Amino acid sequence: MKPTKVVFLADPHYDQHDQRAIDVAMQIVLHYKPHTVVLLGDFICCDAVGSYSKASWREADLKLEMEIQSANKGLDYWDRVFKKAGVKRKIFLEGNHENRITRWLVNNAFNLGDMIRIEKLLELKKRKYEYIPLGNQPVLLGKADVMHGYYANVYHSSKTVKETGRNCIYGHTHDYQAYISSHLPNDLPRIAMSCGCLCKFDQHYIGQRPTKWVHGCAIMEYLPDGFFTAVFLPIIGYRCVFNSKTFKG
Repeated sequence: MKPTKVVFLADPHYDQHDQRAIDVAMQIVLHYKPHTVVLLGDFICCDAVGSYSKASWREADLKLEMEIQSANKGLDYWDRVFKKAGVKRKIFLEGNHENRITRWLVNNAFNLGDMIRIEKLLELKKRKYEYIPLGNQPVLLGKADVMHGYYANVYHSSKTVKETGRNCIYGHTHDYQAYISSHLPNDLPRIAMSCGCLCKFDQHYIGQRPTKWVHGCAIMEYLPDGFFTAVFLPIIGYRCVFNSKTFKG
C-alpha cells in the first residue's frame, strides 16, 4: 500500500506573513500533491490582542478585524492551491497566537458584541478543516505526534522529545531543529523536529536582533503501520530545490 503523504506549514502570522516564502511553499504543495496538509498554528498574528499591546479594546477590535481579513484572504489562496493539488484532508492547529483571541475575549467579554472564536472567524468548518485547539493537541499521524509546539528555548527539540518520550513534529519556534533521543540498542530512536516558518523575519518585537528563523515547510510519508519519514525543506532566499525541481518565490 502507498504511504500517506503530508505537508506541514508553520507560522505564517498573517498579516505579518512573507508572501514570497508562502508562494514557494504553495508550489511545493502543488508539485508534491499530498493527501494531508497540516497548518501547525499561528496562522494569524493577532498582534492587536497580544499581551504587549497597549491598545484599548475598541482599537484592538479594529486592528483585529484587519488581521482577520488578511488571514481569510490568505486562507482563500491556500485553499485554492490545496484543491488544485488534490488535498483530501486539512488540519488546522491552534497556536499560541490564535489563543490570544480566547484570552482577550475572556478579559473583555463585557465590552464585546458578536466577537467569536478563531474557527468561526476563519470559517474553518465551512472550509472543511479539522480544527484542533491547543488543549486537544497533539494529533497522531502515523507514529508521530503533531502539535503547535511546547518549548522555544535553545534546545527545544531535545527538550520536546525527552519530555514527551515520543516522536514529535511541530512549529512555534520559527527555526529548523531536529534531535534524536538516546536509546538502548534494542529500542527504536525517537525524533523531534521543528518546521521553520512562513512569516516575515523583521517582526517589530525582534528589531535588529539576530535569530535562527528560517523559511520552509516539511513533508512526511507514513505507512499503514505508522512507520514514517519526515524531511524539512528550507526556503533560502525564496528558493527551494526538491525532487530535482527548483521552486522560486
